[in-house]
Amino acid sequence: MATLIPSIMVIFMLLFFMSKFSSARTLDNISSSNHNHGHQKITFLMSDVLNSSSTQYFGKPTTTNVTGQIPQFTPTIPLNSSSQTFDLSTIGFSFPARATLQELEYGSVTSIDEELLQNDGDELHKLGKAQGVYVVSSEDRSSHMVAITTSFLKGGYQDGLRLFGVHKTDVFESHIAVIGGTGKYYNANGYAAVKVVDKVGSSSKEKKVTSSKFLLFDVYLS
Repeated sequence: MATLIPSIMVIFMLLFFMSKFSSARTLDNISSSNHNHGHQKITFLMSDVLNSSSTQYFGKPTTTNVTGQIPQFTPTIPLNSSSQTFDLSTIGFSFPARATLQELEYGSVTSIDEELLQNDGDELHKLGKAQGVYVVSSEDRSSHMVAITTSFLKGGYQDGLRLFGVHKTDVFESHIAVIGGTGKYYNANGYAAVKVVDKVGSSSKEKKVTSSKFLLFDVYLS
């Protein structure tokens, strides 16, 4: 599901999180042999909500085009002080409410509210859920800041991870940082390698073949 969130999230994430979590990074081309397989690994799939042609396994996603819908502010109205916060408590993040007029112009934001899936042969099974946001961070729209909170079905959604970084759509694979979590993943550290994959399978319930684009997350915990 994609919805419009106030576009001042752009600068919140760019300034606040990039300075705090500098380990978030993107690599143009990386071999799987470079990953540290000596650490705990968690793998899951999530619908590629940024891909307009993708279809969601558990329901068709919607897309909101925010072009031309960014709020227009007049220079005579001052921005509010930093004591205000933009609260995303449902996904475990909050941001100081400050922005400049110039920085608002990129303001395309897509919310994430997706199932986490596990590949089991030709079928996909629910592993958990993810909530968060994508924020356009480049003029050509190939780069997005992303903040995601995951929670896993096993354990009654008490265990989960928080991820933050830059997801680039014009490279093979991006790396985003693990910046903590909940339950047994509290204070977790590491990174997730994220790439787009095509999944062709079948639905045992609907008795039909499905073809979708997904994001494959390989999470390595240190």
